Amino acid sequence: MSLPANLITLLTFILVASPPATAFANEEISVLNLRVELWQVPKMTGVEILDRARGKADTTDITLDLRKCAKSNDPDITLLALPGLTARSGQRAKVESGRNEYVSSYRIDEKTEQEVPVMSTYLTGTSLETDAVIGADGVSIDINLAFKHALEEPILKDRTVIGPISGKELQVQSVLENRAELTTSTTLLSGQTRLIGSLPVKKTDSLLLIFLYGEVVKVNP
Repeated sequence: MSLPANLITLLTFILVASPPATAFANEEISVLNLRVELWQVPKMTGVEILDRARGKADTTDITLDLRKCAKSNDPDITLLALPGLTARSGQRAKVESGRNEYVSSYRIDEKTEQEVPVMSTYLTGTSLETDAVIGADGVSIDINLAFKHALEEPILKDRTVIGPISGKELQVQSVLENRAELTTSTTLLSGQTRLIGSLPVKKTDSLLLIFLYGEVVKVNP
């Protein structure tokens, strides 16, 4: 049985125009390497660093100086957290360490009509969440970022609530957290580090400095 001429033409076009599957296997894709550095420094040292960083798009030199101080075992300069992740452009990504559960309240289960505990969580470590996009130039990075770091072990306090059905006293917990937290949006060029936030720590008369590093990297899928 012979095929119609127009179908033969279409099949020929598909065979010629469609590249082999292996052609895509060697194509590079761009991904983002993002990293946050959280440093604790003496208050006056922090003020000097803030002055030094004012108006600078790239503060890589400052982080390198901080690392030198830490490497020389300077007790007053400490790297508290260094979370990092790799993500596709336009894709939300998150990395987190340390989270515990506790009973925060009680509710009525719709199916069983029984009192059931409501479980909540609190952070004991570090959390970094990003939503970043590589610009059309291939080197600029637009970043939405949420960063959290627990500075101390959270304190759990017991308290009493009245059960919504039984009317009995039930034990739940409240959490007192001491953490550094930053939510921001910024634009970096690939390879830049920028000072994006600072927080005072009254207990130790020190300053927390938050730096963000971003890099566009070509990889083979």
